Amino acid sequence: MKQEIKDHRLTDAAFEEAADHGGRMDPTHIVIHYSGGTAAGGIDWLTRQERPPISAHVMIDRKGVITQMVPFNFVAFHAGRSSLGELREFNEFSIGIELENWGPLDCQRGEFLTYTKRVIAPEWVIEAKHRNTGWLWTQRPDYWHKFTCQQEMACVDLCKGLVAEYGVVGIVGHDTIAPARKFDPGPASTNLMAVLQGLTEEASEDVPEPLHESRLVAHGGDEPEETDNAEVQTEDDSGEGGG
Repeated sequence: MKQEIKDHRLTDAAFEEAADHGGRMDPTHIVIHYSGGTAAGGIDWLTRQERPPISAHVMIDRKGVITQMVPFNFVAFHAGRSSLGELREFNEFSIGIELENWGPLDCQRGEFLTYTKRVIAPEWVIEAKHRNTGWLWTQRPDYWHKFTCQQEMACVDLCKGLVAEYGVVGIVGHDTIAPARKFDPGPASTNLMAVLQGLTEEASEDVPEPLHESRLVAHGGDEPEETDNAEVQTEDDSGEGGG
């Protein structure tokens, strides 16, 4: 069921206004990110004033709870330097969605660790290589944090609402529009991205044929509660932030 939108805000989501956002825009695309940390830490960072500015339109936590931070008709600073075909500067026409997820993981002594040394249970880990190579990689990660079924379905419902409201024509990952420097949402999002791209008229050559939503199935038991306040992991030197 798609999310309802009124006056460019979700009708059934908390709104925590970002300190940094740009002017008005007419969104035509959606960019999917992972947060590289907890939802709480990400929301705190994405809503406070930073230099260079950094923000996103929404955060979806691992229980599927959505928090909006920028109205959908205003620019958020989430994409940084970005391009795809003839399109440039995705901040100017795209909605940025952050999914709570730690991204790449390190395996040490049989444990899967985030960059903050948090241990992730094995059932929430996928082994895969990212398709991108770039200057960020010293050694390409083998392990990635899985997304939850709740947040995947919340993301699908949100994107359905955005496509209906704004006529969005493309849904892409940050790693598609900035492949030399970004790797979110990463290999754990393959099924999700295929489902999302099936919602629009614009197909991507980077993913399989659009999958049915039934492919987004629960991965296992409940995760432990997140307790720390790690910030969103980002690397950007463009003057416009990117999560």
